[in-house]
Amino acid sequence: MEVAALTVSVIALFVSAAVAMWGWWRHRNVYDIERTLFFRQNEAKRSDQNSKHNEELKKKLNSGHYTILHTGEYGGYIELILGRIKK
Repeated sequence: MEVAALTVSVIALFVSAAVAMWGWWRHRNVYDIERTLFFRQNEAKRSDQNSKHNEELKKKLNSGHYTILHTGEYGGYIELILGRIKK
């Protein structure tokens, strides 16, 4: 009786792991990569163009179609590498 219960639980574990991996992989495919700059608060206040750029970046990230793949420093600014994903 214990062997049957153990066998069923192991099979259920493998099935649930396979479904989870398949679902995660399917939804996280990166279709396009973009480089963009993020301006810090004091830099965005000095220029309307920087402020508009940050707002566009915020809209992209809130849409759910983009994810941040990498961040780095570029000329004193924060550089973001965005990946376009299928939602």
